[in-house]
Amino acid sequence: ERLDLRSVDPVRLAAYGILLQTEVMRRSIDRPLRVAASSFEDRDRRFLWSLVQETLRWRARLDAVIIPLLHRRLERLDAPVRVILRLAAAQIYVLDSVPSHAVVNESVRMAQRLATTGSDRLVNAVCRRLTEDGRARWMGLESPGDPSRLWVAHSHPPWLVDRWIARWGVEQTLSMLRWNNSRPDTWLRGRPVAPAPPLYGGG
Repeated sequence: ERLDLRSVDPVRLAAYGILLQTEVMRRSIDRPLRVAASSFEDRDRRFLWSLVQETLRWRARLDAVIIPLLHRRLERLDAPVRVILRLAAAQIYVLDSVPSHAVVNESVRMAQRLATTGSDRLVNAVCRRLTEDGRARWMGLESPGDPSRLWVAHSHPPWLVDRWIARWGVEQTLSMLRWNNSRPDTWLRGRPVAPAPPLYGGG
């Protein structure tokens, strides 16, 4: 019964599978994401891309809001639980168009089906705390006056942020970090319409 995945949202399930591969096997997301996206219609495909990319883009900051709600170190949790919690936090704080109750319900359902027994209680408790705090917990990590915390707030490797600060200063580094984390514009290119085949008269 625990392996029955029919009740798990297929888009979130696909995102979970891709992120779990990067967590456990350190694999690139490019090919798995393209393959998974090809099986969905346009709206679900965009949601899948957003789930995966934003969870990876903001991983350090997502971890920073999750860690205070745990009674153990994050790395001590099973990999499936870590992935489910990050996915939930990304939906709550980054993809803020997803209703909070849907995030909690889907996350608990995933934990029931994909993680070890009892993990659903932990996921439920953490997700509810994340939603109850609104965006205060997330925005509380904004610390432009504390250069040592910029890497957390903007989810970049600390060694890279230190190098940029040493080379360009705090303000320029902050601008670069914000630009790096901005969502790229979406462009649609129309496919040229093929000319109609010539009509040949009979006779």
